[in-house]
Amino acid sequence: MSLQATDDPIFGLIERHRTLAAKWSAIATEAAERDPKSEAEEEADSELGDAAIALCDTPPVTVAGAIALARYVIEHIDESKGAAWGFPDSLVDDDIADQNGRNFEYFILKAVADVFERFAAEQQQAA
Repeated sequence: MSLQATDDPIFGLIERHRTLAAKWSAIATEAAERDPKSEAEEEADSELGDAAIALCDTPPVTVAGAIALARYVIEHIDESKGAAWGFPDSLVDDDIADQNGRNFEYFILKAVADVFERFAAEQQQAA
């Protein structure tokens, strides 16, 4: 059975993060003069953080999904002028014994590498 790109939940998660990043950006721009953060800004920040964690926690299931995830992160960092706002500074990988935090890029790279590794194994078996 061959998976299609539409079978990959990562596409929906990318769109959710993109939408929430735009929402957060609009609210933050509007609230630049305000301190402390408004309730709407706090809510947008929380939603964006949750969406980012979902991107880091949900490995793509297709090669197309892995490419889309990598491209989205690159695009997001470029649009942010090198700053990856909208992603957590540090996350803990439950599969690593040391429990030291890793940046979000680690989790994205791990997810993409896992997809390509699985794809290569499937190609080798088919040969």
